[in-house]
Parts: sequence; structure tokens; C-alpha cells
Amino acid sequence: MKNILFFPVYPFNSPHSETDLELIISEIEKGNDIYYLFCNKELKTCDTNISSDKKICNACIRVRKEALRMVSSYTKKKCNIIPLNKYIIALKKMNYNPYLNINFNNVEDLKKINYHSFNVGYGIASSLAIELDEASSIDEYREKIGTLYYETIKFYECIKLIIKDYSISTGYVFNGRFCFSRAFTQAFIDEKVTFFTHERGSTNQKYEIFGNVFPHNIINYTNRVNNWWNKNEDLFIKKIIADLFFIKKFLGEDTDYKSFTKEQDIFQLPSELNNYKKVVTIYTSSNFEFDYVSNEYTYKFYSSQIDGIIQIVNSLKNEKDIGIFLREHPNQKFGKSNFRQQLRQLNFSNFHYIPAESAVSSYKLLLKSNVVITFNSTMGIEATYWGIPSILCSNAIYENFNIVYKPSTHDEVINLIKSNLEPISKDDVYKYGYYHSTFGIKFKYYEPINLAYGKFLGKYIKCSRRIKLYNFINHILKIIILKNKLGEF
Repeated sequence: MKNILFFPVYPFNSPHSETDLELIISEIEKGNDIYYLFCNKELKTCDTNISSDKKICNACIRVRKEALRMVSSYTKKKCNIIPLNKYIIALKKMNYNPYLNINFNNVEDLKKINYHSFNVGYGIASSLAIELDEASSIDEYREKIGTLYYETIKFYECIKLIIKDYSISTGYVFNGRFCFSRAFTQAFIDEKVTFFTHERGSTNQKYEIFGNVFPHNIINYTNRVNNWWNKNEDLFIKKIIADLFFIKKFLGEDTDYKSFTKEQDIFQLPSELNNYKKVVTIYTSSNFEFDYVSNEYTYKFYSSQIDGIIQIVNSLKNEKDIGIFLREHPNQKFGKSNFRQQLRQLNFSNFHYIPAESAVSSYKLLLKSNVVITFNSTMGIEATYWGIPSILCSNAIYENFNIVYKPSTHDEVINLIKSNLEPISKDDVYKYGYYHSTFGIKFKYYEPINLAYGKFLGKYIKCSRRIKLYNFINHILKIIILKNKLGEF
């Protein structure tokens, strides 16, 4: 029998909260004891409630209580509740003082902040990623960063005490990159205890768990994809599955995540396209997706994505036969990041900015391109699949595969663009497509309705009281209408 610790970081977010519950039942069925860490408004802020809204706290508590009730009713076994406040009081008695030197002037300084072995700065940056992307100055968030720092370190110290007090042998948490989930995993690392992070699987019907590592760890990802590919010896079937993956993405259909291109006009192209002998297309990625994950995701010879774009455009501005088209990631449609503002300021005769909200087809443009440039975007992989030479200008989760050209200097990037590049073999691209079509563990107790909503054990568990009341009234009205109709016969 093992003692398993759970801390639900995102109780409102499907399927992540339901994955926690799925894993709890799975561990109970194995005969293990479940310890469930319960926050009762003791934390001033958390990843679920960065804004410290009391209404969110109340809703979070209500949802977690309902979820635990459902699990206990189904398994006939109660989870052991660990009140977080007990350990916060214990820390105070120990004269705990988390304040170290946390001086910072920018995001890069923030990411370097450590509390002993714990890289708390990256956790804070991940939790505030979108806000930091849109801030005119990091000074706007100094108070919030200070609060997050204090509360995260307090939580981290609590987890270490809990692991010892309850002889915890395994822990589960969602993703691991954000403040409190990162604190959770670091405590397990420090205490040399096994932990698992969990994330979405290849479809909304599946989830995946990752032992003692974050889902976005590059080496672990490389091994997972290769091992998954090698499990199935039928090369023909694997390639067919991979082909379908890339075709669905091209057509704007949901695959391993929702499609961001489904609202685009698959036939629409930029009007300036025919003005050039060579078309170079840059596909951007969202900074908050990777820049705040870990120091694995760096820019080898550029300081940032915008720095790389500016340097490339500047080096090619006098090349009249080369047209540079920048396709902004569609998920930035409503964003107000500094990155977007800087892109709009680029003004060169052969540079054409296609904003996120444009109906221009990312894939039609891809097929018309002679060279594709990416900074982490998976369009770099898709370019190779469709036979377009692809250049990667930063680290990426797929960098260990032979999928893209990987220059080591800016000059090499420019030389590759100007040369007559041949597309790279699709062998490793098939591995990517097959993996992202099939990986994961099928849900047993969770029934997804769509990508972000579903039923657990046949019920919705995250409805607000107002929605529950509305559903009850609606149900009563339907009965009344039905009775009236039956009375007419």
C-alpha cells in the first residue's frame, strides 16, 4: 500500500480537474491511500485565483468538496484530507522566513530567482506569462510578484513537511510549470520522492502522465515519441495515421488540440504574393507558450523571437526578389502583447505582416512558400510534411528530430534563406504525426463533451449554484409543459 498525495491546481479546468479525480479512483482501486491537500482560503493567491477573488475561492472550495463527495460515493472509501492551514501554522512556529534577495528589473531577471533549489522565478513568470507579455513595465506587477513569491515558497515548504509527516510515496499534479504546481514537484524532487505530472492526451478522450518530469521536457519528449513509434511495427498504418493528422490540421479540424485556423479562408492568399520570385514565410508562436517554461527553451543566437524577426527582415530588406510574409499565430487575435505592437511597427517594402485576425489561410500560404521560418511553432514541422524547406531559429520540443534545418548563427539563417534549399525527409515528421494522433490513456470515468467540458461519473461537477438553479427550474418547466401537452389528448 502506498500513500499518494494530490493537490488540484485547477479545479475549474476540464479535463485537468477530472484527470486528478480519474487518477484518484485509479489509485484507490490499486489499494492505495489517498491524501488530498485542501486549501480553505489560506493562500492569498494561487494559480487558480491569481486575482485573489474571494468569490473564486468560495467556488473552488465548493467544487472540490463536491468532487470528493462523488469519488467517495463511487469508491466507498474516503480520501484523507490534509488541511493546508495546519502546516502554515507549523511554519510560523518554526520562525519560517522565506524572504531572500528577489531584486529584478525585467522578466529575464525574474526567471533567475531561486529559493534554495527551487527556481521559483520561472514559476511566477509562467503563472503571469500573458500579463507580463502585455505589460509596459514589470514594475506594474511588482506587488503581485511579491505576493506570489511569498505564497509559493510557503506552499513549497508545506509540501516538504507533508511528504515527511504522511510518508508520501507518490504525488500527482497538473503540468508542473506554474507557481504552485512547480513548488509541488520541486518539493518531491528535494525529498527524493516520485511524482507524476499529467496533461492532455492526443484527443479529448485521453490524458497522459509523465514520471518525475514536466510534459515539455525536450529529452523526455524525444524518448516518448521514439518509443511510441517503435511499439507498433506496422509502418503502413503508422504513416496513414500520421497523414490523416496533418491533413486534418490543414483543413482546420481539431486534432490533439483545438484548431486555430478553422475560421480562415482556405483559398485566401496575400495579394502581394506574386510580386516575388522567392516567398519566405515566418510563422510566429505565442511567447507565453514557451518563453516562460524553463531555460531549455532559449534563443541560441537571438535574444528573443522579435529580435530574430527584426534581424532577418533587416538583412533581407534590400532583396527585391524576396518577399517576407509574417503570419501571426491566430491565437493572438485578441492579444495586446508588446510583441504584437513591435511587429506592427516593422515597415519595409518587401515585408508583409498578416495579423492574427486575418482570414488569409496559413496553410495555403505555406504551400506557396519557398522557405518557412519558425521560432518554436509546429508549422515548422508541417512545412516539412508538405515538402517546404523549414528553418528553426530557436530551441523547440521537436529539435532532436531530423525535421528542420537548425542554423547556429544569424548569418547561417540568411545563407539558408538565399540558397536553393531542399526539404528534409519526412521520416521523423511521421513520428510526430503518429504520436500526436494516438498517445495517451483513455478516460474511464470522465466523458468529454468537448475540449473543455464534460461529465465525471455521469455528472457535471463545476456548475455554479446559479446554473444549477437554472437547470432545476428548466427541468420543472419541461415537466409542466409535458403534462399540459398530455392533458390535451
